[in-house]
Amino acid sequence: MRKKQEEQHQPPMYDKHCRNLDPSQVQKQLDSGLAHVVRMKIPENRKIVLKDVVSGTIEFDSNLIDDQVILKSDGFPTYHLGVVVDDHLMEISHVFRGKEWISSTPKHILLYEFFGWTMPVHGHLPLILNADGKGKLSKRHGHASVDYYRTLGYLPEAVLNYLSHIVWNHPEGKEIYNLEEFIKLFEIEKITSQAPRFDLQKLDWINKEYIRAMPVEILYERLVQFDSSIGALTKIKVLSVLPLIKERLKVLSEFWFLAGFLFEKPKKFERPVENKLLSVASKALESSQWNHSEMEKAIRDAAEKAGVKAKDVFMELRVAVTGKTVGPPLLESMVVLGKEETLARIT
Repeated sequence: MRKKQEEQHQPPMYDKHCRNLDPSQVQKQLDSGLAHVVRMKIPENRKIVLKDVVSGTIEFDSNLIDDQVILKSDGFPTYHLGVVVDDHLMEISHVFRGKEWISSTPKHILLYEFFGWTMPVHGHLPLILNADGKGKLSKRHGHASVDYYRTLGYLPEAVLNYLSHIVWNHPEGKEIYNLEEFIKLFEIEKITSQAPRFDLQKLDWINKEYIRAMPVEILYERLVQFDSSIGALTKIKVLSVLPLIKERLKVLSEFWFLAGFLFEKPKKFERPVENKLLSVASKALESSQWNHSEMEKAIRDAAEKAGVKAKDVFMELRVAVTGKTVGPPLLESMVVLGKEETLARIT
């Protein structure tokens, strides 16, 4: 039957073969023990109306709805019967689900009607799409897993903020707001019905803003909760390091990438160091007082005397001390490292 429907480019639906059998014939087949299912008897030529709190009023043509199986031959209910009975018995007041379930809703409307039950308020939410807009965010993309964000060290409050932001507009146009503010201002009717794309860069920015606004003591606690090895470090030193990396930290897992050199001498270097330029910095720093302004002045004076650019000297110094060409403020980092350790690394 289905193969024939497909050949004729018709939607695959039950052909209602047993729908109008004579009751005596039905009973005879039941008495014989013939395997059977229970289907919904969808009314013909009727408009079924859904008043959706997100998408508005939606009408369905009953002639396009299949006589859905609601009780299988093994006696187990299908999803459609199960969800309606379950929601009714639990006294569910509101049902919110993804837009892909809209096509099932007219069947549920009819089941509530058949049972004589009051139907909960329904709202179908927009699906979150992949960044390229092709298909909904799926398990094939790691970004669809909660563990992905937990492992990288995204803050739960930042993730909530981002998810609310992509489907709802703050009355004042804010992009950053906490959960309490969202709860206070939220109206389900204001949820967008358009499917948003998932923008990981935007989430990174929101997470970074949350970290930036966080007091250093609180950030320390969150880092220790995220990574116990940070808790094994000297707290005073970590607290002195956090102001240096706080502005650059997008996710908690970047702590070691940004600040690891302050706790352990780099074992790898992004590129070789130019010793001639590094020696300029070394001589200047040996006799310099160990604070930002004095070190900067000493290096600039030494570079001018040697006839080289100060910025080039600073870059070689950065690679020698940190192992990288980019990172937190260099001189402030050297203050944390201390004069002896810094000069040892240069040597």
